[in-house]
Amino acid sequence: FQVWGAPGTVISNLAVTGDYDIGFYIRASDNSVVKDVTMTGTFDYAAVYPNRGNNYTVSNVKIDATVTGWYAGTIFLYDTQNITATGNTISGNSIRGIYAISSHDATITGNTITGSIGINGIDLNISPSGKVTGNTIPATATYRHGIRTWNSPDAKITDNTISGEGRMAIVVMGGEVPSHPS
Repeated sequence: FQVWGAPGTVISNLAVTGDYDIGFYIRASDNSVVKDVTMTGTFDYAAVYPNRGNNYTVSNVKIDATVTGWYAGTIFLYDTQNITATGNTISGNSIRGIYAISSHDATITGNTITGSIGINGIDLNISPSGKVTGNTIPATATYRHGIRTWNSPDAKITDNTISGEGRMAIVVMGGEVPSHPS
């Protein structure tokens, strides 16, 4: 599915099965929503890919898929502002679970990421003021890092549960050090 230049688009209550380059590609379509979707199969680049826009929401999407591309994220948030990824469940095999790059004010909250993640469960890359809160990466997941921020000043990482098998649970390379409960 491709949505380009169509602000306010809502994609909901769908089941997508098969082998595709990208499941949902949403570009320059401010205030668009992908919600209540189930996806299975193989994707070469991303299952859900919001790109170049403002105020996107990706919520309650269940993805059990293999995503094969090196620069891929199962949910790939690229060059966006004020995007929210919440309540999503990602399983299967991927390079990254949720990947935000050049996305200002991304909120990644309440997601569960299982399966084999080649690099990072959640990755904020050049994404200032991002919030990664209340996500779960359980013991069934394998990954390099559970959560990683790189060159993402003012990033906030709080109240996440990471118990999988990887090199490091949280890596912060720029931004704010994650808070630890007392």
